[in-house]
Amino acid sequence: MQQLFPGQPILEQTLVDPNAVSPDGRQALYLLEDEVLMAIPAQDLLSRIGMLKPGDHVDLYFSLPFPEDRGIGTQDVEQKDQQTTFALLENVTIAGLIGGIAAPEEGATDGAATVAPPEAVLLTIAPQDALALKYVVDAGGTMDLVLRAPGVERPFVADPVDIDYLINRYRIPTGSAR
Repeated sequence: MQQLFPGQPILEQTLVDPNAVSPDGRQALYLLEDEVLMAIPAQDLLSRIGMLKPGDHVDLYFSLPFPEDRGIGTQDVEQKDQQTTFALLENVTIAGLIGGIAAPEEGATDGAATVAPPEAVLLTIAPQDALALKYVVDAGGTMDLVLRAPGVERPFVADPVDIDYLINRYRIPTGSAR
């Protein structure tokens, strides 16, 4: 690390490449004091098809079953779960993607490595957001990352979606109203 002084020109060679990999294989990442680095499995479709790259801004959407009756006191009645989909985190920056390069295929004459999907997505987030993310992953939630347009950092207004929302929004007829 080189110290900078007021009025000193900043030269390109003094900057750290955010994609630099040190000799021990560790990637150079920048973390703020109030952030933690969290790795999540790259199981969503955008990760698997290679659409994401470090620096992209994404929202994390989850589907998770919630009990229909939450603490109303009907312990004798069988609890039913209702899936709900919601935006857990918004405008999260991807710090890195781990994995993604496979060895050259046997018999390949050019020796070129194939690109494989990443194994993990690295996120820099607030510690409380990391706990919420860990909870929904551990609870068996299904996650999808959605990519934001470059420069769009504002919050989006989106209501959680469950079966009642779909029935009302799309006016799906049910057998209860005749």
